[in-house]
Amino acid sequence: MAAEISSLGLSVKDTEAFLHECVHTMGEAMDVGRVFFWKYNPRSGTFSCMTECLEKGIDSQMDLLQDISADQLLLVSDLFQRGQAFKHHDIRNVPQGREKEIMEMLNVKSVLVFPISVGNRPYGFLCFEDYAQQRTWTRDDIRILKTVSQIIMHVIEARLAEEEIVSHHDQLEQEVNRRTAELEQKNTALNVLLER
Repeated sequence: MAAEISSLGLSVKDTEAFLHECVHTMGEAMDVGRVFFWKYNPRSGTFSCMTECLEKGIDSQMDLLQDISADQLLLVSDLFQRGQAFKHHDIRNVPQGREKEIMEMLNVKSVLVFPISVGNRPYGFLCFEDYAQQRTWTRDDIRILKTVSQIIMHVIEARLAEEEIVSHHDQLEQEVNRRTAELEQKNTALNVLLER
């Protein structure tokens, strides 16, 4: 799984398509009910479920999991501050809050969540949910999934850096074109004056 996600990250053209493929690769490899990625929107201060992979027989709840205020997701906020995953063998032990309400609504038994930060800012989080059993997340589960989440984070950082370089290049090209047009106008005006 980690090797496949690493190879997917070698030629990313579209970050959202890459995340979708990663989630489906993890969903096929992991024995869990649902793997999904929530993306943070810094403008609205909300998280939305962007993509998911479901075990057969599990219904999608993606439509309900949109534009949830980060202020309501206290565990998630704490995740980003500490930069650590959280795991719960039994969601009945999750502190009261919006996250617990959502997990209870979905009949989640166990959960494992990894934050993804880009440039020390929240970007989103990967979540693994088990609906069939109260799962004990092993050290190997956590180690492998942490590695995968770090691969995804580095790929997203690289892709955003590429997009920023392209954007700066485009802005520079526009500025050069604007200044060239101004110089041509000034040269034309100067030639007219000299011809008189």
